[in-house]
Amino acid sequence: MKNLMVVGSGGREHALAEKLKRDKGVGTVFCAPGNGGTALEEGLQNLAYKDFGDLARKAKDNDVDLVMVGPEAPLAEGLADFLQEKGISVFGFDEKGARLESSKAYAARFKQNYSVSSPDFEIFEEYDSALSYLEEQFSRSEKRFWVKADELCGGKGALPAFDLEEGRRALHELLQEKKCGLGERVVIQEHLTGEEATMQALTDGSSLVLLPSSQDHKQVYEGGKGPNTGGMGAYSPAPLMDEVARANFKRAVMKPTIEGLGREGLGNPGALYFGLMVDPSGKPQVLEYNVRFGDPETQVVFRLLESDLYPLLRGAVERRLNSAAEDISWRDGAVVCVVLSVSGYPTDYGDEHLRVEGVDKAEEREGVKVYHAGTTLEDGEIYTAGGRVLNVTGYASSLAEARDLAYRAVEEIDFSGMHYRTDIAESAL
Repeated sequence: MKNLMVVGSGGREHALAEKLKRDKGVGTVFCAPGNGGTALEEGLQNLAYKDFGDLARKAKDNDVDLVMVGPEAPLAEGLADFLQEKGISVFGFDEKGARLESSKAYAARFKQNYSVSSPDFEIFEEYDSALSYLEEQFSRSEKRFWVKADELCGGKGALPAFDLEEGRRALHELLQEKKCGLGERVVIQEHLTGEEATMQALTDGSSLVLLPSSQDHKQVYEGGKGPNTGGMGAYSPAPLMDEVARANFKRAVMKPTIEGLGREGLGNPGALYFGLMVDPSGKPQVLEYNVRFGDPETQVVFRLLESDLYPLLRGAVERRLNSAAEDISWRDGAVVCVVLSVSGYPTDYGDEHLRVEGVDKAEEREGVKVYHAGTTLEDGEIYTAGGRVLNVTGYASSLAEARDLAYRAVEEIDFSGMHYRTDIAESAL
């Protein structure tokens, strides 16, 4: 039996660990550090760690066969490099490859250099020159823009610049107030019209195995209003990614990306996420790369994976992903995920320690699985730990049934100030 480790503490990591524990030949899945939900699951074991060295020691002490890194921050900090140097197998991009997510400027130039279908952009390090660019653009065109922090920003570093005043505020926040990291650089990216979708893939560095399509809901309020969050819900598959859109994706996005990975020496085993804007003709353009599975897209996509996940991860690490994926199988049907957060999210993650009730009752419904994100377990009771708290997923034969199931399960759960969107997957129906 193989012991595995999943690094991270969110809903994505709960979903991945829960899937892995059901694989044939898998013993214990250690969750470092895990959360209240992973503490409850049989076959999962939470494991606190102090630093990378402590994590590596505990992986070896517990005879861990493979480490899977969930979040982007430790990848950008070089965790995969560190573990590999210690002789530990790891599924996750090295620090160099993680620049595709940790530096929006690097990613923008990468897409440009390898002719990946993507929006126009400019990169600025100074507030005045960036503002002058926007003033010039707005004076002679009706284009709209997004101002993106170059650094990691927890999914909240993209600010709209649909008019000059918005652009000025965005530049002020990111370059002068430095609300995201060092605030040394921004990417001003052309706003595209269409509908967003997500494609994700496993990679061994030279090939990609695509997962089912999905769609995230970033804004905190219904109708795509309010500030961006880490994601308030998702569904899979996304009807938007039909045969035409998928064919265009493979030709104009997937193929040149793989070529670029090889030429740039970024070919590590890991997860690659394509955040897309798809126009009415089915043309996708890459808004962003991530070097890990999406959250909450993971929670819906991996409920559709019928075959085992571990052989795919091992195959990627051993650079034989295509052969490992020959027997991959997916369930028919659809999955909808509704994220439950504290009331102030995303500006206030909440310091209150609130008791969560009704999760067991929600999971009594056939097809429902609740993944934990911001929770702790104390004396057998679940409490909030801030931010996004729970991810309620419903699986059914159709998207409409899955959506209805997820929201019926949400009604069983309660904690003070609980917030969620009521329109997840509505547009797809």
